Amino acid sequence: MADSAHVPYGEKSPAAVAARARAIADRFVRLRAKAIVVACNTATAAAIGELRALHPGRIIIGVEPAIKPAAHLTASGVIGVFATTGTLASPRFAALAQREAPEVRILLKPCPQWVRLVEQGELEGAAGDAARAPAGAGTARRGRRRAGAGLHAFPFLRAAIQAAAGPA
Repeated sequence: MADSAHVPYGEKSPAAVAARARAIADRFVRLRAKAIVVACNTATAAAIGELRALHPGRIIIGVEPAIKPAAHLTASGVIGVFATTGTLASPRFAALAQREAPEVRILLKPCPQWVRLVEQGELEGAAGDAARAPAGAGTARRGRRRAGAGLHAFPFLRAAIQAAAGPA
């Protein structure tokens, strides 16, 4: 089930995202779903612990930015993470970064407009270029050699992200 009426979540408050995640999970429980996938980094960061506590015995799977593989692949010791503001500001993200990349310098790049770009099909053009430019600016100059995309929609922007951030 998609939640197109309420996305993007990345700039909403953690409380608002958690409330929405609870409502969706409750609906799946009423429909007797055996497993629930929280297919959003921001919703995972805001609500996965609460959802698992509210629905014990149910399989609840979350997604997180690819910190671990990026940390293992970097030769420079520096990675960039492109994600929503909500994901990057969450305690869950901070714990993930500390657990999976304690020795790596992580450049956080909030990308508040990227979800809208993908949802509206604006993968190229002036609006897309303007939204992507601030996130990519300077990451290559500051030693970033690997980047992690922290949103399910970001692969649609891969070419543009690489153009903005420079070569990996």
